[in-house]
Amino acid sequence: VAFSPTTSLLAPVRLGFNRDIVGGRVCLARVGHCPLLMKTEDVATKPEKTESNEVLQQMIVGRRTINDFETELPRNWKSAVKTAVKAAIYAPNHKRTEPWRFHLLGKEGIKAVCELNAKMVAAKKGEKAGEAKLKRWLAIPGWLVVTQHAPDADDADMQKPNSVLREDYAACCCAVQNLCLSLHSQDIGTKWTTGDVNFDSGFRTAAGIPADEHVVGTVWFGRAAKTPDPPKKKMTVDDVLTEHK
Repeated sequence: VAFSPTTSLLAPVRLGFNRDIVGGRVCLARVGHCPLLMKTEDVATKPEKTESNEVLQQMIVGRRTINDFETELPRNWKSAVKTAVKAAIYAPNHKRTEPWRFHLLGKEGIKAVCELNAKMVAAKKGEKAGEAKLKRWLAIPGWLVVTQHAPDADDADMQKPNSVLREDYAACCCAVQNLCLSLHSQDIGTKWTTGDVNFDSGFRTAAGIPADEHVVGTVWFGRAAKTPDPPKKKMTVDDVLTEHK
C-alpha cells in the first residue's frame, strides 16, 4: 500500500469496494484500492451515514443465533477463532482487569461435556432423550468455553452494583458479543449457550476449566447449515429509548 502525505490512518472508511447483502450477511468485492485509507480532506465532506457505517450496522443486525451447523469446520477456522478472540479482548472493561479467558475444546473435552449433558438430560427425561441429546451435541463442530477470571474475594459480590465481579462479568458478556460478531463477519455462525451443564459441578473437570475461573457460557461455532429468519422484536426503538429533558 502506498501512503501519501494526505492519507489518514484515522479514517477507516470504505473505498474501492462494492457491497452486497445476502441472507443478512455483508459481502465485499474489491474493485479498487485499499478500503481502509482515504484522504483527510475527503473525510470532512463525507456524509454522516457512510457506507462503512452501513456495513457495520448490517453486520450487527444480520447476526443470528445458529442452531444447525454443518458437521465440518471450514479450513481456516483456527485463524478465524484467533481473530475473533482478538476482537473479543477489545471489549469495554471498566476496571481494566481483562478478566476474559477462552478455552478451545478438543475432541476429548467435547465428548466429556456431551456425555455429562446427556447424563443430566437422561436423569430428567429418560434414556432415549439423553441418547438423542448426545447424538445432536456430538455433531456440533466447534466448542469455545468463555470464562471469567475470579477477582479477589474482597470484591466478589454480585449484589454490589460496581463490584469487580459484576463489572468483570459485564465485560465478559461484551467480549462474547465481539467474538460472535467477528466470527459472523468471517462466515462462521455461533450460538452462545448457558445451559445447566455449563454450571454443573462436573463441567469444570470435563472441559478442563481452572478453579479460579467462572464459566460465562459456551460458544458453539461452525458453518451454518440453516440460518434462522430475523427475530420479531416485541419492542421498537421508540419503546425502549427515553429522551429526557
